[in-house]
Amino acid sequence: MPIGTVVPRILLANPDEIFARSLESILSSAGYSVLWAPTALSALEQEHRARPDAAIIAMELADEGGGLALCRTLRQERGLSPSTPIFLTQPSAATRPQRIEALRAGADELWGQPMDPEEFSLRLAAQLRAKSEADRAREEGLLDARSRLWNDRGLLRRAEELLAATIRDRSAISVAVVDIDGDALRSDWGVGDRVAKGLHRWARLSDAVGRIGTAQFGVVAPRTGRSGCARLGERLLNGIELTFGASCSWLRVGFVAFEDASAAPAAAELMGCAALAVLEGAPSAKDVRVRCWPV
Repeated sequence: MPIGTVVPRILLANPDEIFARSLESILSSAGYSVLWAPTALSALEQEHRARPDAAIIAMELADEGGGLALCRTLRQERGLSPSTPIFLTQPSAATRPQRIEALRAGADELWGQPMDPEEFSLRLAAQLRAKSEADRAREEGLLDARSRLWNDRGLLRRAEELLAATIRDRSAISVAVVDIDGDALRSDWGVGDRVAKGLHRWARLSDAVGRIGTAQFGVVAPRTGRSGCARLGERLLNGIELTFGASCSWLRVGFVAFEDASAAPAAAELMGCAALAVLEGAPSAKDVRVRCWPV
């Protein structure tokens, strides 16, 4: 495994199936998971679902404006992080003007043919090491770069602060987890982004909202008891459905509530109880998708 313990995902956008399968074999043997897309449109769909760690894009893609346009879209419109390497490839040797054009489009390198597989793999590994270090640095921050909500560390810290404040005035506190029933949707970054958009709009200003997974979110609601948190869960589900423009039967909310915060456990345990409530909690009378952890 070249990078850490998580298998890096490589988006390979190339219309030439023979070349793509050959490169996929090389990358797979090096420990990467390859997402092959024969068109620019399918590459955009793959990126939307999988959030790749690197992209290898053929200049000769025929749709959506070609490889250069796809590179620009991924960098500028899809918000692919600056640390995510993008390699462009073409069937002929690359000239200096072509390399300059590729760099201006947001690519890290332009590779022409013939390609040295060993050098290509080593350069990709080096780029992914740099990305891993940049991602680690971002994770040590407190915000989720993709949604601009708190990340898991930031939400936990904010939950500890709100718990301390509610203990001081002996008021209520609740923690809710918004989750998804179904592994495919639960691991889809695009779905998670849309849920985040709904939470941005419909969560209360007094609540702390954070992204704790691909499509999993936590909400810390100070001075909110059991009935208030049940209503909050129903409101968030309705708001997210408005964001999607359709019924989302796969959405779930689990929560735990204490009328007196001084009786509550630590913030991390509160978050864990809310996550368990998604599966094992008692359903709300108004919406069975909202479940409460017994206390």
